[in-house]
Amino acid sequence: MKKLIKFADDFKNLWEEFDKTIFSDFEIEKIINELKLKSERNEDYTTIENDFGVYVFFIKPHENFTNDSLLAAWREPSYSNYPKVAKTRFNSYKNININEVYPFYIGKSEKLGSRITEHFTHKGTTSTYSLKLKDRTLFDKNEITFAYWKLPKELENHPKTLKQFIITELEKKLRNKLMPWIGKQ
Repeated sequence: MKKLIKFADDFKNLWEEFDKTIFSDFEIEKIINELKLKSERNEDYTTIENDFGVYVFFIKPHENFTNDSLLAAWREPSYSNYPKVAKTRFNSYKNININEVYPFYIGKSEKLGSRITEHFTHKGTTSTYSLKLKDRTLFDKNEITFAYWKLPKELENHPKTLKQFIITELEKKLRNKLMPWIGKQ
């Protein structure tokens, strides 16, 4: 019982530290700004290492989408297992401007490099759930950019379950702030 109480106390202290650092509004804004800056560089996705982290796909749309036109453009008849349009979040953007960049999709992974690659290289019938940007009719990699944020090296030797918990919470906070167009959560 003493071990369990010590673990609970240790976890509480660790969580409070994360809440003050990684999960504070200030830190979330810093991460968002870092992601936006990184997305402008359009890094080669094949060079990303497989670390724990979160990623964001951004879009500079080719048209002034409405909810209906985005639904129609994103729907591919031969595609399956891909994220759907989040109508409520998309509708939070009053007017879509083709000269602006918008958060398109947010995800997390313990194998960042592999996961981002899957989003770019998978096609319609691939069984893995992903954006499946390869061969999409109306969306291509020229209008989609991405950025990622890896867990700090200081967490490298911490338990996998803790790292998974951190990226899951961070993904939720980013989704609530950025309001991506695509994705169910």
